[in-house]
Amino acid sequence: MSASSIPSPAATLRGVWLTVASSALAAAFLISYKLASGYGDVADMVFLLLLFAAIFNTVSSTVQARGLSWLRFDRLSTRLAAALASLTLIGNLCSAQAIARISPSLTSVFQQTQVLFVAFLGLIFLTERVSSRFWLGAAIAATGIGLMRAPVPSEELQVDPWGAAFAIASALAFAGMVVLTRKYVRRIEPMSVNALRLWMAAGLWLALERRAPDWDRGLPFLGYCALCALTGPFLSRAALMYALKHLSANRVTLMSLTTPVMTLLPTYWVFGTVPSRQEWLGGLLILVGVAWPLLERSRASRLSG
Repeated sequence: MSASSIPSPAATLRGVWLTVASSALAAAFLISYKLASGYGDVADMVFLLLLFAAIFNTVSSTVQARGLSWLRFDRLSTRLAAALASLTLIGNLCSAQAIARISPSLTSVFQQTQVLFVAFLGLIFLTERVSSRFWLGAAIAATGIGLMRAPVPSEELQVDPWGAAFAIASALAFAGMVVLTRKYVRRIEPMSVNALRLWMAAGLWLALERRAPDWDRGLPFLGYCALCALTGPFLSRAALMYALKHLSANRVTLMSLTTPVMTLLPTYWVFGTVPSRQEWLGGLLILVGVAWPLLERSRASRLSG
């Protein structure tokens, strides 16, 4: 990697904090998603969180810009939003199908193959090479995730092949979103594309389902769906898109593996579930694995400076 291709320490730090914020918001999304799932149908949840997120994105950006001048309909933005919307819906629907066949924890483990897909697609479409230090860090983090998500001794591990396939398919869809965003993020307005993506994805859901969602699930269901929308598709995705301006796709994806660690304490506060030693050890391994390649980037930035 040439010195000119290495971002400044300030830009790298900005990207790191944006990715950390995205992971923290994703952790909040997972908790609110679990709360919402106890009140309504998963398919309805997908539509409502997309709809609410589109509303939040549009209203907040319009207020901030004091008008709709921030919304762009140029060819690149529209086409990119359409592609991201399709991948968003595919990823969420595949996730729902996976969770219906295997446990949410096992679904999460299979979805971490996103790191491999991003590294492979990034090499092909972004010419972003992956160092041996990255692979070592990814292996350590994957071990930590497997440890955190492994069943307790009293549980039996049952893997449905179709459930695993749907989980991996969702990982591929989400990886495609990361790589596409990284490729074009410097030529678009992220908030505009994110808003278009969400409106299009909601429209695609209606076209595929050919029905309206069930609105009679009660206020708790709608409230938790709104919280999902705020923390996940809106704020977490927006932070991730801005992070991709400063960091490579594979590094952002690797850092996103810290999300399970960030759920430990909030899960205890909300559900009263005390993290086990196995989960704490797994979380520590994830942090070590994520930090290892970042130390390489920090050293490279100092040398280039």
